[in-house]
Amino acid sequence: EEAFFQAVLAAKSNVDNLKVAVQQHQDSLKNTEGRLKELEEMTIEEWKEKTKKK
Repeated sequence: EEAFFQAVLAAKSNVDNLKVAVQQHQDSLKNTEGRLKELEEMTIEEWKEKTKKK
């Protein structure tokens, strides 16, 4: 019985950890999509100007 409860707790913990990882990936995806949109709307001249400044 104890082993069963331990297994349930471990599974719950794994689910929680995966949810956190998924959230982090979603944030990263959102940022990357934003960057892509920014680049798609930029002309080559604007991009050259922007990258020269850095």
